[in-house]
Amino acid sequence: MIGTPKILRQNKKKVLFIGSAVYDFPFNTTIDKKINALEEISENYFFAFTNQAKLFPLRQKNFFLLPNWKNQFSKVLYFWISSFIYTLYFLHKNKNILVIAQGPGEGLSIAILKLFLKFNFVVEIHGDWKDTPLLYKKRLFPKIFSWFNLNLSNFVLHRADKIRTISDFLTKKITKLFPAKKIITFPTYTDIEKFLVPNPNFEKIEKDLIFIGQLTYLKGLDVLIEAIALLKNPNIKITIVGIGDYEAILRKKINAKNLTSNFKFVGTKNTTELPTLIQKHKALVLPSFSEGLGRVLIEALACYRPVIGSRVGGIPDIINDGENGFLFSAGNAVMLSQKINLILKNLDLIKKMGEAGQNLVKKNFSTEKYIAGYQKLIYK
Repeated sequence: MIGTPKILRQNKKKVLFIGSAVYDFPFNTTIDKKINALEEISENYFFAFTNQAKLFPLRQKNFFLLPNWKNQFSKVLYFWISSFIYTLYFLHKNKNILVIAQGPGEGLSIAILKLFLKFNFVVEIHGDWKDTPLLYKKRLFPKIFSWFNLNLSNFVLHRADKIRTISDFLTKKITKLFPAKKIITFPTYTDIEKFLVPNPNFEKIEKDLIFIGQLTYLKGLDVLIEAIALLKNPNIKITIVGIGDYEAILRKKINAKNLTSNFKFVGTKNTTELPTLIQKHKALVLPSFSEGLGRVLIEALACYRPVIGSRVGGIPDIINDGENGFLFSAGNAVMLSQKINLILKNLDLIKKMGEAGQNLVKKNFSTEKYIAGYQKLIYK
């Protein structure tokens, strides 16, 4: 890999990743590329989930995958118990291993093991672990849930030897709460080579805005609906890519404001479809109330398209306001409508911002940068 020296096989460190990601075999090209790139610097093992119809855990290659049960309580409890047993077994079989929990919730069992055993433990922070969980959906007892989530996270983070964050926003938040911790910051993985457009054809633009993400309250689509209502333009075309329990609420609000001609829901799309789909739009919008980083912004910029995002979390790490897109105050529909209006009326601005955005992505979000970040995390 260019710019990232390979580690000799006999010197590679063993790394166990504990996370809630869902893997299915065979891998898509993006996952396959990511796994192969990591293999250049370490010997990796993965404890996660699979959507394959299995009653019991699936073992394949270096993967130990749990069935992705629909009942959330059973799924989480099964995950904690299984990850405790599997990690304990792994630590018994392997010396000098690094265990990486890909979130505080995923690291509970590992943090408990740290009370009794000595091993290297890293916790990754991919989003605002304190407030974000309450923004995804309504909780039965929100105050109790918030108290439990905060104390669980603090328990896990206190026992980490290092903490990895994916944005400057998260680094500042962790530093304030845990000033003595070693923190390493590098972005989440994005297969930007798949999205990079060498010669963007602006003649193929068919629609105005595209949103990509889970359909939850957290993503701020209510604010986007309000902004479009303020513009009072039936010709603005917006594509919503994604699924989620919040879709029915969004459709109801769109119908109530007579905006059905403006919005089109297209469900989920795989990564091979997204580059072409993004290029058919003038800009991508991400009006979230909370974001660890916002990978879809990186993908849109790689496609030579400007982006509009709320000024929260790691979004300002990606959007240089007025240069490769626009920032607006989260929840401010008036401000969002103004930014949308600026972009939609100016093709020259779209081209200028698209070029600046693609240059930023090439410089800061390559596979080499991602692997170099893990190399530093694992060996230093």
